[in-house]
Amino acid sequence: MDMILAWLSHEDTADHKGIMNTKGSDMKWLEIIELRSVGRNRKFFESELETFIAELNEERGQRSIKVYSRVAVDSDFSIHLLHESKEAEINGSPLGLQLVSALKEYGLVNHTVWGERFSNKVPLEK
Repeated sequence: MDMILAWLSHEDTADHKGIMNTKGSDMKWLEIIELRSVGRNRKFFESELETFIAELNEERGQRSIKVYSRVAVDSDFSIHLLHESKEAEINGSPLGLQLVSALKEYGLVNHTVWGERFSNKVPLEK
């Protein structure tokens, strides 16, 4: 994972801009990177991923990075990168694209970008 972190520290110079927020304020958008890991020790991989994401959160402070694991499938992970900017990057952020590239060696990867349309806090049922 150290090698991946070093590789991610290089900035991607490609232009991946896309959807603009027409209201003039920053918009919230989310990248979801799903990983179905294969052929690795799950506990070791999960520990490495946790350390890696903690380091990224410290380094990139303003972004929210969360990792989820699928309840019914031990090998599935979902990494969520929450952004707030004038534009959503339609193909994903440089960080997201680099993370996708780095995670491909661990299994199957799916990467999607979502823009927030509205938000309302509704209590979940207990």
